[in-house]
Amino acid sequence: MELRVRHSDGRGQSELLPPAAAGAIETLLSLLAGGQRVAVLAEDQELSPSQASAVLGISRALVVLRMDSGDLPFRRVGKHRRALLKDVLALKMRLDIQRKALEALAEDAEDLITNHGL
Repeated sequence: MELRVRHSDGRGQSELLPPAAAGAIETLLSLLAGGQRVAVLAEDQELSPSQASAVLGISRALVVLRMDSGDLPFRRVGKHRRALLKDVLALKMRLDIQRKALEALAEDAEDLITNHGL
């Protein structure tokens, strides 16, 4: 895939993109066109507990609890905790799977109550 960019001064630029980059750029443009905010970070980027809480959609206190329990690996930089983005995203995936399982269980329980009087 070739990406062509025309700058505001009329200057043009073309770059050949590997397939993985093409997919990422398509997703990026789609999100931006939809009015969403986007951040591009490397997997080895370190996040503070506050930044990790924004990615995970949980409170900072719960992030610290996950760190202390060993669910989210981290290192200390002085007195501050830092977690790798890839570890935060792995935890997010696990939490999303758990959340979906709980939602399915709740739907099953509601079905049993509604349709079977249990």
